[in-house]
Amino acid sequence: MELPGDCPGPMPEDFWAHGISLRPGDDGVHTLFVVRHGGREAIEVFEVDGRGDTPSVTWTGCVLEGVSPNGIEVSADGRYLYIGGWATETLYRLLREGPYQRDELWVGFHIDNVHFDDSGRLLAAGQDATTQAVFDCVLNPDGSSTTDNSRCTNIITRVLRVDQDLQHDEEIFRYRTNDYLPLGTAAIQVEGRIWIGGLGGEGVAIIEDPR
Repeated sequence: MELPGDCPGPMPEDFWAHGISLRPGDDGVHTLFVVRHGGREAIEVFEVDGRGDTPSVTWTGCVLEGVSPNGIEVSADGRYLYIGGWATETLYRLLREGPYQRDELWVGFHIDNVHFDDSGRLLAAGQDATTQAVFDCVLNPDGSSTTDNSRCTNIITRVLRVDQDLQHDEEIFRYRTNDYLPLGTAAIQVEGRIWIGGLGGEGVAIIEDPR
C-alpha cells in the first residue's frame, strides 16, 4: 500500500483501538487495519505473521485522517479501504494500490460501523443526531459511561446500503431510540435478515432484508 507521506511514524502511547479489519495474505502473513483514536486520529497498518507458534504483529504505516474514523472494511480484492467518518458524517474509500486517492460520500449521520453484505455492498450504520446529543446519551458530565437511556431521546438509528463505488445508496432502516435500541452502532447481514445492534439497549433489532 502506498501511504501518504504525512505519517510521522509509530505512536504506541495513548492508543485507543476502535474498528479493525484483517486482510488475509499468503503463507500466513496478513495485513491488519486498525481505526485508532487517542494520540492521533488515524488508520494504523500492521503486518500479522501467523507462521510461528505465537503470532507477531509489526507496525508498517498509517494514514492520518482528521475525520474521527470508526468502522473499517477492506474490499474483497484488497484494492480499497472503506472507512466510516463519524464526525464528518461521511463514508470514505481509500485506494490501497498506487498514488493515494480518497473518494467520499456524505450520508448525513454519524457512521459508527461498516460491514459488507452478501452482495458486496456496504451496510453503514450510525446515529442521526447532533454530536452533543450522542455524547449526552452515552456519557455522564464527568466523562463516565451512563446507562440512563432517557438521555437518548430524539436520536435516530439509521442504516444505509451503499455500492462500492459510493455512487448509489438506499436507506434500509430508520428507528427512533427506545429502551431496546437507544443508540444503534452496527448492522450485519445474517442470511436474509439485517441485524442492528448498539449501545445501552436490551437487545438487537432484526429486519427482513428489503432487497
